[in-house]
Parts: sequence; C-alpha cells; structure tokens
Amino acid sequence: MSSNNPKIFTMYHKYESLEDVEQNLEEGHFSISLSGYLLRGLFQPKMGKKLYVMLSGGGRIGEKQHQDPVYSRWSYASLLNGSLLNIEDPMYVKHPTLMTAWFYGTREHWLLEDVVALIRAVCRHLSLGIVDVVFYSSSSGGTAALSAAALIDGALAIAVNPQIRLTHWFH
Repeated sequence: MSSNNPKIFTMYHKYESLEDVEQNLEEGHFSISLSGYLLRGLFQPKMGKKLYVMLSGGGRIGEKQHQDPVYSRWSYASLLNGSLLNIEDPMYVKHPTLMTAWFYGTREHWLLEDVVALIRAVCRHLSLGIVDVVFYSSSSGGTAALSAAALIDGALAIAVNPQIRLTHWFH
C-alpha cells in the first residue's frame, strides 16, 4: 500500500466529484475536474494518522514535459507514518508552456481553494482531521503549500526554498 507497489504507476482513476473522491478514492494516479481545471494526483494510502501533501514545483521548460504529470518525492511514501497525496499544479495542464505557476489560477479563481477542497475530501475518506495534514513541498510548490496551509486551520506546512518573492522570480 505504498510506493513499494510496483503497479502504482499503472493504476489510474478518474473521479467525477469531490464526493466521488471521498467515497471511492483508491491507490494510484487520479484526476478530477474542478472549476474548469484538471487536477492530477498520486495517492498512496498507508495506515497512520497523517496525510502528507506534496505540491509540485516549477522549473520545467517546454510543452512536452507537461503531458505526463510529475510527482515530486513520491518515493517518500514508504518512509512516512501516513498516507501521501501528490498534486500537480493544474496550471501546467491548462497552460503547458508555463514554467512556474504557484497553483494560483486566475484573478477570478484561486486554484488553491480547489486543492484545499480536494484535501478535505481525502481527509474525510481517510477519517482524518484537518489538523492531521502536513504539507511538504519546495520551490513554487513550497510557496503554494504555505498558502494552502493558511487556508486549513491547524495544518502544518514545511516549505523548502519557497519562492516567496514572486516579482524576483527570473522566469
């Protein structure tokens, strides 16, 4: 039930709603459309009282690399005392030439609200409280993790090298 499962990368599930995630979430890759964006993730369940959430960072160049999702630190699952949820920035699907997007979305819609709604559904599926959520991400994913944790009262965020001064980001 962790990254030791050799089939983890061949398992794929498409969820129709947050309620579908809450009731039917399974190990493996998944996707769900929320607010016109495709959220792609990797879920690795594990007995434990924590949900570790890792948000993708940036730094990719070119269009082709966004065809397949990239899940940073997916192999940490076997080391953690709880389930692991990796989420790729949905901006990379909608705008494949972006190098970094910080999970922001548009002026009209902040994507982190959808990410947080997804995390809440996963917590309900696992019968965990929001205080059991630990974000661990780096770079632009670290910035997004800090913002997402601020939306979840009681969540913890560990951000490695977060890009917090966005106007200084050279891309």
